Amino acid sequence: MYRQYGVTGKYIRHLEWNLDRESEYYIELTQCYCKNGNKENALQTAELGLNQCRDDLTKLFIFLLKDAKNNKDKGEI
Repeated sequence: MYRQYGVTGKYIRHLEWNLDRESEYYIELTQCYCKNGNKENALQTAELGLNQCRDDLTKLFIFLLKDAKNNKDKGEI
């Protein structure tokens, strides 16, 4: 709802508050950080999700693999 009305900061806080063991919130927060240019927080959130979640982690793995591929292409391993 926050994102729909363009209140990104409140939406991010909402997602951070609701992180638990479901990957849905980690994925959404990771994507939100990326859209706002905060790659470091996106990476941290994706890695945290891998450690905390017990459901489908496919999207988090895909995000991290794409980031690793992009960094390899730039010589930033």
